[in-house]
Amino acid sequence: MGLEDLPPAELGEWFTEEKRLLAQRVLREQYEQGRSIAQISLDTGYSLTRVRKLLLREGVVLRSRAGTRSRASG
Repeated sequence: MGLEDLPPAELGEWFTEEKRLLAQRVLREQYEQGRSIAQISLDTGYSLTRVRKLLLREGVVLRSRAGTRSRASG
């Protein structure tokens, strides 16, 4: 299954359960292949928030964000 299998989504559109489950499976595959949430968002036209929420609903453990800085204690 690939990105071409994803249902289209208008901004603010609610997915039916069937569409949501399909999107979750496809997004999980993409994410587990190493793509970032931002990359998936750009390629699908889904918002960052929608991609993140669908991955979490699918039970995906999200990777730490690239570029996140940790504070040095001291």
